[in-house]
Amino acid sequence: WAARYPWGGWYTSPFCHACLDASMYEEDKADREKHQRRSDKQAFINAGLTEADLAVSWQLDQRLRRLTRDPVPQCFAYLVGSTGTGKSSQAISAVKHYVERGWRCRYLTETDLIRLLQNKDLDVGLLRDLDLLVLDEFGSSNPATWQSDWIREVIDGRYRQRKPTIFSSNHSLKSLSNKPGLGRLIIERIYECCRDEEGSV
Repeated sequence: WAARYPWGGWYTSPFCHACLDASMYEEDKADREKHQRRSDKQAFINAGLTEADLAVSWQLDQRLRRLTRDPVPQCFAYLVGSTGTGKSSQAISAVKHYVERGWRCRYLTETDLIRLLQNKDLDVGLLRDLDLLVLDEFGSSNPATWQSDWIREVIDGRYRQRKPTIFSSNHSLKSLSNKPGLGRLIIERIYECCRDEEGSV
């Protein structure tokens, strides 16, 4: 394009301004996408996942896709199996799946839960109110009585609000019910919120 100078003569632009505007838009779009990727990654880190967890790419089981923020009777999921069966990978994939949908999620091992509560880096009330809580390696530690009280308070609070919670463990609910520390009431509540219409977990 060209424009007349006020003192006479013409100025001709060396650029196609339509192309210049388009390239600036593309740069802005690339910056926005880069910022979005950084923001998404930070959301995963805030949910308790590590860089190594983010590298896990696992197809999420359909039953774990059905969790809802609305209170429903079947709000807990209990993943049980021996080491290497993919329980943690499913739990991590579930956190990623729901964080991407805007849920407030947290992934913790039972040991981390106890340590963070003991150091006052976490609040029981916050854990009760999360949209999704994942407790990995559930039943693997031998908590003291006062530490068991924290675990019971978190699980009981989520049970009463019917908040989605995923447990992953090497122990069946039956073997955990015989283990000292957690108490039969908590195991019964987990069972109640995990079982289907036929009564199986």
